[in-house]
Amino acid sequence: MILVFAYMSAVVESQWAVNVNLIGGVALLSYMLFGLRLIPSVLLAIIVASLIFKPQGAIVPLELAMMTFTCTVAPAIAFYIMSSAKRINISNIVSITFKQVLILSFLQAIFCSIFKLAQLATTTEHTLPIAMAESFSSLFVIDFIGTATLVYVVIQIIIYSKKIKPTQFS
Repeated sequence: MILVFAYMSAVVESQWAVNVNLIGGVALLSYMLFGLRLIPSVLLAIIVASLIFKPQGAIVPLELAMMTFTCTVAPAIAFYIMSSAKRINISNIVSITFKQVLILSFLQAIFCSIFKLAQLATTTEHTLPIAMAESFSSLFVIDFIGTATLVYVVIQIIIYSKKIKPTQFS
């Protein structure tokens, strides 16, 4: 699943020169579907996807390690915080509401944006506080909207596919 969305991100980036990173949202969706025991698999999938779909000279080992950490840990932290809340039940995919998806996407976007901002601060030499604030706000908005849309649409597809009986297609 992560490889497919990494490929889609690479195609969008190469065709329209827009940096769209769907990997964090897909990692969050993976944790929602299969639990946090999937962290090693997500980590491996992100590394493989980065090595396959990024241009050869465009990725530095430090950059790869930071991106892998960001895309694996931020969604895991957000999912752990939401699943540890007593009044919120996200263990059953069918019972998840739009409000819960928004809260989960908000948490994931906060952590992912903070980690990406730290990555930006360590890889660039001269960063101004105003540029960092603008960068954080744009990273947050992109992560929040992308994650919320991706997670909610896929959950609705899963719920709809569970309602359809296999005999309806015959």
